[in-house]
Amino acid sequence: MSRPSSVSVAAPPWSDGDAAGLARPAAGGAAGGAVRGAVVNGTAPRAVGAARLPYDQVPRPVRRWVETVLGSHVVSSVTQVGGMSPGCAARLLTADGGRAFIKAVSTRLNPSTPELFRHEINVLSAIGTAPYRPAMLATYDRGDWVALLLEDVEGRHPDLR
Repeated sequence: MSRPSSVSVAAPPWSDGDAAGLARPAAGGAAGGAVRGAVVNGTAPRAVGAARLPYDQVPRPVRRWVETVLGSHVVSSVTQVGGMSPGCAARLLTADGGRAFIKAVSTRLNPSTPELFRHEINVLSAIGTAPYRPAMLATYDRGDWVALLLEDVEGRHPDLR
């Protein structure tokens, strides 16, 4: 499968933000229930109670699917802070310069989040594409894992101070 034409090929000016101070999830995932967000340094809410799962810790079948969809090997991933899920949220760069954003989670990380991702997939499928939001490139829903592969979009978190 060739890389979707909606994936930009420009190299992004990424930074890994404040991710260095975050702890990794404990074995067995986040402790039950919904994860609540907190404003950190006046920026968008970050996942509280567990850190984001780094892309390289997403199961191999999911990462192979990403590379098949994008048509190239992922050479760089930058975990994104913010949001309410302990799952993976990362900006990806491929060997051929393609870019994408992945959101991926399993019931092990949070029992409720895969169903929320399925709902998001259904909504994005129903409303279609628009020039003011990232396009959904592909979805993955197999076994315990659900993932959305989206167009990577430059941006920053809002200042909530």
